Parts: sequence; C-alpha cells; structure tokens
Amino acid sequence: MIALRSGIQSAFLAKEGFTGPLTVFEGRRGIFASFGGAEVNSELLFSDIGQPYCITRCWFRIYPTVGSCHATLDIVNDLLMEHSFDYRDVERIRVGMPEFSVMHVTTVTRPHDVISAQASLGFSLGVRLVKGSNDLEMYIDPELWRDPEVLSVADKLQAYPLAVDSHPHLTRVEIRLKGGRVIEGEQDGARGSETLPFSQEVIEAKFRRLAGMLLPGDRVEQVLRTIARMEEMSSMLQLVPSLQKK
Repeated sequence: MIALRSGIQSAFLAKEGFTGPLTVFEGRRGIFASFGGAEVNSELLFSDIGQPYCITRCWFRIYPTVGSCHATLDIVNDLLMEHSFDYRDVERIRVGMPEFSVMHVTTVTRPHDVISAQASLGFSLGVRLVKGSNDLEMYIDPELWRDPEVLSVADKLQAYPLAVDSHPHLTRVEIRLKGGRVIEGEQDGARGSETLPFSQEVIEAKFRRLAGMLLPGDRVEQVLRTIARMEEMSSMLQLVPSLQKK
C-alpha cells in the first residue's frame, strides 16, 4: 500500500511540475547505495520480476524505527536478558554495522520530531535502557526527545562501519560498563526477516500493543480472531465493524 500510494503521489507531483534529483536511484546517496550497500547492477532490478514477488521477502518490523536500528536493538535486548546491568553503569556503547546503516541512523543525536526520533539509533538505545521499552509511545512523546537521561545514553554511542564480505548485514555490539566489565553480542541481520522470522506470538503481541492504543481489548481480540479465518471469509467487509473506533 505504501508503494502504491507513493507511485500515485509521485505522478501527481510530477504533473504539477515538481522535480527531484536525476540520480535518485544510482546516486551516491540514492536508493541503491542506501539500501543495497554496495555497487549495484541496475539491470538486475527487473531481471526476475515476479519470481518471486518481493512481498515474500518483506521484513516484519517489531520496533517503530528505521530498519537499520533493528539488529542493534535485537542484540541489546538479548544482552539485557542475559546480563543484569543499569543504564547508569554504561560508559560506552560501540556498534559495528554496515556503512550505509552508520550514515542512516547515527547522524541524528537530538530528535526534534517523531521521524528524527525513529531515525536515531542513539535515542532508541536511550529509551530502551532508561525507559525499558522501544514501544511507539517512546517516539511520539516530545518530552522524551529532550529527556537528559535518555540523551546521556545516546551520547555514549560510538558507531563504526563493519564490513564482513561473507556476512554483509552483520552487526556487533559492545557495551562497556563501569569497573571495566564488557558485554557483547552480534547478529547477522535483523529479526523479522526471511532468515530470522518472528513467531506468530511475537507478531500478535505487537498488534495488541498498537491496536490497544485505539481499540478496547475485547475488540482487539475480535479482530485477531477474524483475521485468523480470513481465507474462509467471502468479503473483507466482515472485518470493518471490528476496526471502527466507537
């Protein structure tokens, strides 16, 4: 739906004379460099179109952030479960990640709106360690964008490009604590991808958190039950009443 909307929007903008960079795809900071992370053969873009359709390779995002933050947050969550430490004891957080990810999510250190908060790895680490969550509420609250404790953790982030040819999406995290203790972990890619899929329980838990911001709990459960039998439904209209905010 986002791609469809963007295509229609672009057509209308072009009709009104709106212009953009001619190298939006192949430029130094274009689509290929930002999401391909290396030299790209543009002809391959359409060489196997529909075989399979790209939707089968889509990632589920468990965090409301730019995708380049996800692997780091996965690792930090694992470290928090395995080790007991307080954010006040953190001296440094070193993160090795693909070069395009470093450019993508480490330039914003002081969010000023929702989008900049979602694009800031430092802020995401701050709210996770200080507030204990990366839920959507953490990113839409202006007070948290300026929270001194959150920002103090954000300032401890040291990101660097990590290039491993055999594992191009590898991310490595090292957290140094007071007293010299170091905890670390690594992960090849982010969870929710084709190679690291989420369980149905994790996906449903995310839906409950987000839908619960607008719908009462019993209606959220009704929506889930309806979706579970979607293939048996004769019309999507059966779902609409459950989605309406009464």
